[in-house]
Amino acid sequence: LQGGSSVSSSATGAGKAGDIEVDAGTVVVTGGSEISSESESGGGDAGIITINNGPEGASASIDLIGGSTITTSTEGTGDAGHILIEGTAITTDGARSTSSSTSVDPDSGEAGSVTMTGGLITLSAGAVSTSTAGDGVGGAITVNAGNLTLAGGALVKSSTDGSGQGGSI
Repeated sequence: LQGGSSVSSSATGAGKAGDIEVDAGTVVVTGGSEISSESESGGGDAGIITINNGPEGASASIDLIGGSTITTSTEGTGDAGHILIEGTAITTDGARSTSSSTSVDPDSGEAGSVTMTGGLITLSAGAVSTSTAGDGVGGAITVNAGNLTLAGGALVKSSTDGSGQGGSI
């Protein structure tokens, strides 16, 4: 994906937004492009975003660069979806992988988890985060890497601005 393009699913009522699965030997998301799933209102959940399953069971490389985002979110009582990224080499440079619950209403939804698994993971000037604004729980962040590099102000963060608990890292 490049040049601000997007792949997205959304729910505006009680139904669940569709899951998004990307299976490719090489995945590049650049130039402000996004992969997103959101629940805009009502009780529906956002979908799960999965990037993996290249020819040998994991993508050869996954590059998220130039302001690109992979995000799941909820604004109501539904839960944000999980983000699962698996590849031999994962690089983020100025990109974000985020799951959030932004509703401040009682019974607000929970943020989903973010899981990154790879032999070599490099996070540079970007963020991997989960957050909640209401009473929903923030999602867990899991990074399973043979080698992990954080550079250029990279951020791994779980937070809460409401009464819900932040997720574990």
